[in-house]
Amino acid sequence: MTVNQRGDDFALPLETKTNGNVLVRRDRIEPRIPGPLTYMPIFWGNELLTVHTDRSQVLVQQGDKAIYTIPVEFAVSDPVKGWWAWQGHWVLEVDGQVIVDGKSLNKEQGYDEMFGWRPLNGKPFYFFKMGDRIGVSYADEVLPYQYEEVIHYRCCEPAAFNVGNSEVMVWFHALKNGMWYYVEMGIY
Repeated sequence: MTVNQRGDDFALPLETKTNGNVLVRRDRIEPRIPGPLTYMPIFWGNELLTVHTDRSQVLVQQGDKAIYTIPVEFAVSDPVKGWWAWQGHWVLEVDGQVIVDGKSLNKEQGYDEMFGWRPLNGKPFYFFKMGDRIGVSYADEVLPYQYEEVIHYRCCEPAAFNVGNSEVMVWFHALKNGMWYYVEMGIY
């Protein structure tokens, strides 16, 4: 469930047996697009936003109005890797790109790839790739850790080694100096 900034509305997606997918709001029930409930809607301030995908694009919508689109190549796994409301912003992670309020964080930071974005103890945490190295950022600071590889976006059985997280910790498998490590980083 997501609650708006004023605290006077909420949105709760439900899959019902008789009416399919619906969105329960404070004062009404809205029908939803047929299909599974893939992404939780979020409030951006007091505006409800949803994410939809098709075979060629990811679309962020405010009601029926598209406010952001990004072209994608839909392969084995879903291109949307994360979708958050965070400190008055919306954040979308799509296949190695992080978009904040419609702006590419990759472009702003000069990174080739970004992945694993998530709020960690209320501050942004993510991995980034520049050249052949993968770095780590937390609270808008680059941490002194670099890796040759961090397993992410894997499908099927290897997905067990993808980056994982809780509200205060991130865990991952990384290659450094030719050796694989299991790493945990967190706010303890």
